[in-house]
Amino acid sequence: LTVGAGRFTVIVGPSGCGKTSLLMMMAGLRQQSSGSILCGGRPITAPDPDRVGVVFQEASLFPWLTPLDNIEFPLSIRRAPRA
Repeated sequence: LTVGAGRFTVIVGPSGCGKTSLLMMMAGLRQQSSGSILCGGRPITAPDPDRVGVVFQEASLFPWLTPLDNIEFPLSIRRAPRA
């Protein structure tokens, strides 16, 4: 699938078909098991707010992170100073 610059693409399908998984992979929040996802010709291997933005439907926490890690996660993406 190739989506041109300035184009909108809609992903539809029944519950459980992988829409959210695909979006999470495209945002660098989940690793794909095969293939590659490119943005601007470069692979997405981690969150990169300079190329991909995410707006969640609901505010939520990442269950695999500790409470502190959940707080630090958006700060680390913004490369905020540790202090």
